[in-house]
Amino acid sequence: MDLEDLHEYYIDDHRVVVIENLDDIGQPYSCEQWAIGAENNQLFTDDGDGYPLFEMFSIYNYFAERAVIDDNKVFRYLGVDNDEVISAVDSILNSWVLGDTNFDQTIDVLDIIIVVNNILNSIYSATSDMNEDGLTNIQDIIILINTILEN
Repeated sequence: MDLEDLHEYYIDDHRVVVIENLDDIGQPYSCEQWAIGAENNQLFTDDGDGYPLFEMFSIYNYFAERAVIDDNKVFRYLGVDNDEVISAVDSILNSWVLGDTNFDQTIDVLDIIIVVNNILNSIYSATSDMNEDGLTNIQDIIILINTILEN
């Protein structure tokens, strides 16, 4: 299973983004050739001195082909096995509750404060997007308050 397979596996889940990194452009493929091979993935390049992404994903000189990063920018998996990637991502998604922005298993006023701070600082978090419209705004605060009041 390659990254294209992972992309297809999660294509209907807007909470998951598969990103492919391009290195050593021109050896053996050009940017255009890489783009054709990864046409459904998000792409970015790391083709400079030191290759900082490879360094971030390395453990004891072992370079992982796959990494799972959650919406809090925490590495949750480094490795090569896509089945393990799917297991790690599914575990994150299963523990992810809309509105529980601090992941304390309770939806309360603390979550409202985080959503307000996210809005004020132009930070998007999927757990704050109560109506799942790709934005965090006052509508999400109203829905979150109503969710708290209903419970």
